[in-house]
Amino acid sequence: MTKKQKTLLIAIPVTILLVGGAFWFAREPDFGNSIPSTVDLPQVAQAFAQSDLIQDYVMEGTTFTKPAKDENSVKIKIGNNTDEFTPDFYISRWEDEVYFKMKPRGLDKVAKKDKDLKFEDKKIKFKTPDIDYEMYDLGISEEHPEGAYEYEVILKKKPDSNIITFDIETQGLDFFYQPELTQKEIDEGSFMPENVIGSYAVYHSTKKNHIIGQKNYKAGKAFHIYRPQMEDANGWKVWGELNIDVQTEIKTITIPQDFIDNAVYPIKHATGQTFGNEHLGSVAWGAFNAIVCWYGESTDSGSITKLTIGIDGWENGEKIKGGIYDDNESFLTNGKTEEISTGLIDDAFNDFTYSAQPEVTSGLNYYLCIWTEASGVYRDVGTDQLYHDPVTYAENFPATYTPLSPFDFIPSIYATFGEAAPPAVAPVDSTYINVWDD
Repeated sequence: MTKKQKTLLIAIPVTILLVGGAFWFAREPDFGNSIPSTVDLPQVAQAFAQSDLIQDYVMEGTTFTKPAKDENSVKIKIGNNTDEFTPDFYISRWEDEVYFKMKPRGLDKVAKKDKDLKFEDKKIKFKTPDIDYEMYDLGISEEHPEGAYEYEVILKKKPDSNIITFDIETQGLDFFYQPELTQKEIDEGSFMPENVIGSYAVYHSTKKNHIIGQKNYKAGKAFHIYRPQMEDANGWKVWGELNIDVQTEIKTITIPQDFIDNAVYPIKHATGQTFGNEHLGSVAWGAFNAIVCWYGESTDSGSITKLTIGIDGWENGEKIKGGIYDDNESFLTNGKTEEISTGLIDDAFNDFTYSAQPEVTSGLNYYLCIWTEASGVYRDVGTDQLYHDPVTYAENFPATYTPLSPFDFIPSIYATFGEAAPPAVAPVDSTYINVWDD
């Protein structure tokens, strides 16, 4: 054997296996220029198993699922469950009864060798030469008392366009754009956080309320998608414009062109993409000394055990109660809840129970109302019809109710029913919309 031949044997290692009583010689893999990518399934699995995320996520293929805590909570998925990871995003509620998916565009133009997936700092990080994607749980905070999730896009250099586009898919959800408050609304005591202006409140398309022993849809809100705020390397921050078009299945984030041209890169939070788990409405609405009502048709019969209301600005001693009027605008028998003036939780849902439960009848219409002495209520802009009638607070609701012109708001209020099926809401006409959806 020549020296050259010996060198060749050393350069090509072999593995000797005993198969069926015979030796089998297998050449070790020679990847050459096709070294396995960190986005391929075997490498993804190995990296995930060694990461600090293994306690929070479940891996299936190249998808990482953050499970819902219960049947009423949000579930998050990152990935696409194929042999190669991509940073697709999925959020659902009520055991996948409703969901929203989104997928960034342009990754098909990036070579696999230029893609890198890491698990570090409790984040899923997907890196490319021009754009990085980081997905992570924000946890519970004062701003997000029910938790939130961040899908962050980082621009490493100036992009060709100031518009970033995602393909989306939805099921069972309605998306309501939240415009800025009018001066009149501000003067009347309403408050809207800056990141809610231009955001989207996302609601179940058909369901709200709670039947004891079943899923709790509360006021029907699934989650909230907040307005994006971008920040450059020097800390310069600007607000972007968010647009969600369910019909064309496209979501866009428009970054101000001046910011794109003059920012110091990288730009963090280039698309915002904070998904809040909130059930509560995003706007605190002044309802002082007023009866606030919603109207709808019951398509079933049942008893109501309590009303649950999102309260804003409550102080100890201020009185609040709930009530129901029938289709003739007369107060329903046993329609008044307990009156509460102590022990309420501000900026949260509060229960107002019935000692004697009112009954609603299929086919009839009802006004579901709250009456506050000095507090406000939470709401989102939507398609429900909300009535706000100034009435000085008193011990008992007026015997009859005369509604004024409605607002296009969705209130943070819902009813809890006994074990029997609840009354479902069907629209009465073009003016009214569901309240008692099952």
